Amino acid sequence: VFPIVRFLGFLVLFALVACQPYPRLTVEPLPRYEALFQRMSGWTGGDGAYSTALGSDRFLWLFGDTFVGEVKDGRHVDARLVNNSIAIQMGKEPRAASIHFFYQILPDGRPTAFMQPEDSLGWFWPYHAVRTPEGLYLFLLQVERTGDSQAFAFRPVSNWLGHVGNPEELPDRWIISQRKIPWGSEQRQFGSFVLTQGDYCYIYGIAVERVQGLV
Repeated sequence: VFPIVRFLGFLVLFALVACQPYPRLTVEPLPRYEALFQRMSGWTGGDGAYSTALGSDRFLWLFGDTFVGEVKDGRHVDARLVNNSIAIQMGKEPRAASIHFFYQILPDGRPTAFMQPEDSLGWFWPYHAVRTPEGLYLFLLQVERTGDSQAFAFRPVSNWLGHVGNPEELPDRWIISQRKIPWGSEQRQFGSFVLTQGDYCYIYGIAVERVQGLV
């Protein structure tokens, strides 16, 4: 009898939850920001798009895979895909002249990622970041190739915490240190979102469960 009662209790609870009003959310484009990131040369697009305030009306944008090159007739031309890039926005108003993009340049002139793992394994996709009195902290997801022939032949392997002690400088002058988060792994990823409230900093993450027979 008890299992049936418990099952009925779950059904009642589910029905009550389903009847609760949920907030209505609407999603609208921001034309000024869309125009800000529509560029024809240099940095021409990136995914991820995390942002955080640096203070003094300066804002940091963090991107994952990034196109660097030219855009002609709506297509990327002579473009290279780098694993991450950043941008600094000056002022609260999104104006083309107020944002500057940063990535590294190799000796042969080719662009490459702004940040690379200290152990030289794989690459970084940036998560969120937070500015504190001790500097800027960056949560970085380390990703490696699996060697498979599948389209998405890569996997996350660990988390790193980057620290910039001089975030008031331009990014090409940043002194960045890296430390691997010991409990970060393929299944536990920290820094997908960071929220500061008063004296507290809440660090959110992702926990991935492996299910037998599922990919």
